[in-house]
Amino acid sequence: MKTQHTADLISKGARAAGKWVYVDSEGEKQTRLFATTEEAIQNEADIIRGAREEADILWRLNRSALSSEGGEVHAIHQKGEISYLYRQGIYHVRVEASRSLPIFWGDLVVKIGRVSQSGIYE
Repeated sequence: MKTQHTADLISKGARAAGKWVYVDSEGEKQTRLFATTEEAIQNEADIIRGAREEADILWRLNRSALSSEGGEVHAIHQKGEISYLYRQGIYHVRVEASRSLPIFWGDLVVKIGRVSQSGIYE
């Protein structure tokens, strides 16, 4: 359960931080997701932090809760940093944890992977 909560927290936090809503020249409301603060500055966007940068911070702060149970944990952001996901307004993260469970004849390695995807849908 912690694995899914961590994945959800990262994807929703990253989306919220990198989301920029603006009105285009035709008066239409547009929304865009920026990966980095530098990219947002180049486009004169007003955001908190880039989505990828926020995801890194959230992962660093929450990784210890998963690794405290033993085993390895890691996150795969944006399916290996596929850039078109940002253009579509999607933040995708997969959190994987593996744990070794002792059983009668040895150890059994159990892998748990959870995915969370947050998008800008309007």
